[in-house]
Amino acid sequence: MLVQKERKGQSHHQGKRILSSRDSSLLALRAEPNPLSSVEAFDEFVGSYAEVGIEEFIFYWPPVKRDHKEPISSSQQAMFERIAAERLAPLRRPDA
Repeated sequence: MLVQKERKGQSHHQGKRILSSRDSSLLALRAEPNPLSSVEAFDEFVGSYAEVGIEEFIFYWPPVKRDHKEPISSSQQAMFERIAAERLAPLRRPDA
């Protein structure tokens, strides 16, 4: 996994740097357990990193780890769509 931090737009509170929403992003590359395997796994993965201030998460789809000769199963696709509908859609900005 890769965490990127930018120095632009820093703000300080009582001498400590506070990350803004564009300061940190995490590339979930070959994460174990797979955060896209269930809504619960997604919540646990995102929640654990959100606790330390990461607010942007990048996931590969289709998953990088799979055998490229195998198609995505209908259950994998359905779970990906469920996570997107239940967790990501409510976060969209009206102007996006």
